[in-house]
Amino acid sequence: MKLNNIKSKIPIIYDKDIKKKLPNLLNYLYKILPNNIVGITGTNGKTSVSWYLSQIFNLNNINVSYLGTLGEYYNGKKISNLNNTTPDICSLHKIAFTHCKKGSNNFIFEASSHGLEQGRIEGLPVNIAAITNISRDHLDYHKNMKSYRKAKLKILTDYLEEKGTAIFNSKIHIPKKIMKILYRKSVKTITYGSKKSNLYISKKNKKFSLSINNKKYNLALNLLNDYDIKNLECSICIALAMGIKKKYIIKKISNISRPPGRMEKCDNMYNNSKVFVDFAHTPDALKNILISTYKSLGKKPNLVFGCGGNRDKSKRIIMGKIASAYSQNIYITDDNPRNEKPEMIRLEI
Repeated sequence: MKLNNIKSKIPIIYDKDIKKKLPNLLNYLYKILPNNIVGITGTNGKTSVSWYLSQIFNLNNINVSYLGTLGEYYNGKKISNLNNTTPDICSLHKIAFTHCKKGSNNFIFEASSHGLEQGRIEGLPVNIAAITNISRDHLDYHKNMKSYRKAKLKILTDYLEEKGTAIFNSKIHIPKKIMKILYRKSVKTITYGSKKSNLYISKKNKKFSLSINNKKYNLALNLLNDYDIKNLECSICIALAMGIKKKYIIKKISNISRPPGRMEKCDNMYNNSKVFVDFAHTPDALKNILISTYKSLGKKPNLVFGCGGNRDKSKRIIMGKIASAYSQNIYITDDNPRNEKPEMIRLEI
């Protein structure tokens, strides 16, 4: 049947590059969006930062939405699972719109390197962007660290709104040309992670203190590992940027707990040994987990781990070396081999 013979009142729009027009169309369809839209990226810590941040809102009875590795959440209640950490561009806009209509003006989402590179957040008015860290991951897709790093930094250069807020670990090197872009966009920058940062959590004689622009506050914490503290610092920075007052954050911070699958205690053995599950799947994450466990226990932990198939093969030998250096007994197992031979993955580790 020829197209011109079809009688229909449905308008048909032709465009050689509809992908470029899609954000405008989505903004037309989903006009009402949350006031605070927060994109969090980084090799490790995205989920923990998002989870801690959501809890700060929940504990203060403020509506909040979260979207990421753990799924779709509204006020701490899970609504659905997601196929990807960062959904496709249409789903992301629709979910933000739906949550806003429910009453949430605070929308937090994890921005993966794939999502940033593929423009899945294009057109979404991100007014706060945070980067936790940048280390080796997804090189099967990005090919090299330079491309991977560039994809992560796109959250600042390509997606953060003018007069927005950029939050990042002070240990991340942000190139001068990117800082100039942020300056031209009148973006406020907030750092955490060291004594010279805008925000820093320190520990002395088993007591914690929070430093915000050189002003110190006593802090009651249940999270003790170094990586937990860094993720919490990032969460507090974002909460402050979103308008929550210091006193409300400090008052509730002791009630915050880790997200599912992040050093999650699952059992006690008959000999009083403890079993924890963690999602660590990068060299840096595995190293942090093992070192922190050694510090808290005073001895090297036993480790059960594997590497996924059809993913960055170069990290397998690195993770094997880290396991060997920081673990007592190591049990190499399968972790979703996909289309590869499981025994070959194990041998490479």
